[in-house]
Amino acid sequence: MRAAALAAQTREEPGADPRGTSAGDRVRVDRPLVMSDARAYSHASVTRFYSLLLIAGLSLWTFGCGAPGVGPRSAQSLSLDREAVSSLLDRLHDAAARADEEAYFGCYTEDAVFLGTDATEHWTLAEFREYSHPFFARGRAWTFQSTRRSIYFNAAGDLAWFDEDLATENLGPARGSGVLRRVGPADWQVVHYNLAITVPNDQFGAVRAVLSGN
Repeated sequence: MRAAALAAQTREEPGADPRGTSAGDRVRVDRPLVMSDARAYSHASVTRFYSLLLIAGLSLWTFGCGAPGVGPRSAQSLSLDREAVSSLLDRLHDAAARADEEAYFGCYTEDAVFLGTDATEHWTLAEFREYSHPFFARGRAWTFQSTRRSIYFNAAGDLAWFDEDLATENLGPARGSGVLRRVGPADWQVVHYNLAITVPNDQFGAVRAVLSGN
């Protein structure tokens, strides 16, 4: 006796009821479980298994654990990277205050972009250096002092971004923000720096009038 013939399956299918049920109604009938049904059930189980496996894998990737070579980062590792990034930004500002052109531009990657406070100041590193050279050549460029700084990292730990409040000598209160790239085990360089002037909301109307020439 075939193993499939030992089980029975109840299913619904369209058909006519001898008592007058219309052909469009569904009636319950019993029939033996055949091998095609067993194969269908087996296929469905395998499909469900791989679906669950795919969902689990995507979830791990979403939380940064599925990428090759990337796992949860320890608090100590994050702390060390945060100190390294903050130190690099401090050196950047210190080099400007000392008019050390080589040290200052050595804090940037070769493909870095700098955004200044003027709408026209969207510079590549070479353009920014050409603009800045006369300031460094006179022995003093500019003085920025960070009074607050927040630093963040991507899951892989090879990119960082930041925002900082700046006390400046000529601009008044300002804000810097940007992106850094890891270039060594404990070394970072600036890829993007955006310098902006902050405007109090209650004074924005007056500033806008000045900017529009009214």
